[in-house]
Amino acid sequence: MRKKLFLLLIAVLALLLALAVGIKTRPYPKPETTPNPAVTAEVISLKTEVEGATPFGLLEKYTQEKQISLQTKVYSFGILVESIGTKTNTAEKAWIYFVNGKSGEVAADRKALKSGDLVEWKYLKPEF
Repeated sequence: MRKKLFLLLIAVLALLLALAVGIKTRPYPKPETTPNPAVTAEVISLKTEVEGATPFGLLEKYTQEKQISLQTKVYSFGILVESIGTKTNTAEKAWIYFVNGKSGEVAADRKALKSGDLVEWKYLKPEF
């Protein structure tokens, strides 16, 4: 009986020692994380379903639904998107919208869309 008690005590001490020094007795897989695609993506594609919608209106609805931050600035010519998620406009890259593959010629809140138009917000180097 003493021998069994002694072996049990040794096993408990070994387990406590292993836990104290950080030895894992059972490997646990790391939880998988999926990054928010709008935060890490450099292109956001949206399809127009409502005649007369604007690229800015689609983006605003999308970011609200996905709970992504959207920073803008209002100018006399219209709204300028300054950042989407963690991607902020810089001298090197900026958010520019495209409708059916063509870059916008007016502010994003002033461009009327047709049903079925493909709007893409791209984070890229502006070409002037």
